[in-house]
Amino acid sequence: MIIDKNKRKRITLTALAVVLPSGLGACNQQPPAEKPEQNIGRAAESAKQKIDLAKAAVAEKAAASGDAVENAALTARVKAALIAEPSIKGLAIDVDSKDGIVTLFGTVDNLANRDKVTHVASGVEGVRSVLNNVKIISGS
Repeated sequence: MIIDKNKRKRITLTALAVVLPSGLGACNQQPPAEKPEQNIGRAAESAKQKIDLAKAAVAEKAAASGDAVENAALTARVKAALIAEPSIKGLAIDVDSKDGIVTLFGTVDNLANRDKVTHVASGVEGVRSVLNNVKIISGS
């Protein structure tokens, strides 16, 4: 039996049209795709974690800033109290404070005034303790 050329081409193309898609489909199999809800859930959890980390960082910075402001305010109050004391030269005393602990530096002219700067600083609200590093120098 002789099949003409055109008929043979049609049979071949038909066979290819039937077989080819099923063969290609088997080669290109992919794992089942995740549901959109799963992707959204993972993204939401990741975003929540990042937000929580950012909140913690902001809270930490705010606390540090608050501490710095409190320390500066305490230093200013102690310095003002020392300047207001007529028997000592408050401008000759430097003040530093951290967490309620006040450190005094500078010079006074006698032991009584050295003790007085400690007493004045101790009387300021917010002062927990005073470290007196003030030196006695006659004529200061």
